[in-house]
Amino acid sequence: MAPAIANDSRISVKKSFLGLATTIVYAPTQSTIHIHTTDYSAESGKRMQQLLNSPYTYIEEVLRTHGKPADTAVGPYRLEVLASDDHRFAAAQLFRYAGLDCEAVCDLRIAEGEEAAVLAKLCQS
Repeated sequence: MAPAIANDSRISVKKSFLGLATTIVYAPTQSTIHIHTTDYSAESGKRMQQLLNSPYTYIEEVLRTHGKPADTAVGPYRLEVLASDDHRFAAAQLFRYAGLDCEAVCDLRIAEGEEAAVLAKLCQS
């Protein structure tokens, strides 16, 4: 996911003095982007995969009526969500661990505006 985000013209990556810290910014609004990771069990990971492959209206409806799939401390699925502070930009991708390998199980979803606010809900408590 990192190369796709770093090459996106809407995103700027700023390094601090001596490169000790990196800040990711959504350029149109100058809002800082934060990275959130959540692990899921096999069952919850499959539910998350179905959600990420669905239209935004369906994702929003499921989150409103059923909430997010239950997360776990360590699981075979990991969701990575990048969300700007103003929720005008978000990106999400789900990965599955198999042994020591990690592979994406769905395409990277990048959204702006109202759709970004829906994706950002995936990383809220």
